[in-house]
Amino acid sequence: MRKSLAFLGAQQRMGQAGMTLMEIMVVLLIISLVMGALGFGVFQYLKDAKKKTAQMMVDGVAQQMSLELGENPNKNPEEILEDLVGDKKISSDRDPWGTKLRVETEGEDVCVVSAGPDKRFDTHDDIVNKACRKDKE
Repeated sequence: MRKSLAFLGAQQRMGQAGMTLMEIMVVLLIISLVMGALGFGVFQYLKDAKKKTAQMMVDGVAQQMSLELGENPNKNPEEILEDLVGDKKISSDRDPWGTKLRVETEGEDVCVVSAGPDKRFDTHDDIVNKACRKDKE
């Protein structure tokens, strides 16, 4: 008699060995909510990283442009920018969003501008080098 009761108990447990569809759906819902929250944070971090990269790039290009203008004061700033890329003194004349940098000079002062995330110049999100920001304040 004992063997038959033990056998019946094992059969009942075997019938409940898996998970129900509802349990699986709840687990998938929880996983998707966690992934969505993480994804949102990662995308914001990437946006901020692009802005910081652009700021460092604009500052570096402005320094190189100042040096080159000191050696060649009569040369066109756009030509100097092309020469810097050609001589591999700077990696690119484009910002992280693919827009060509704009260079403006007034005497020895150099202003390098990235159009920013919206890819349009003269908007609120333009990124400029430090010397140019001081002029606008």
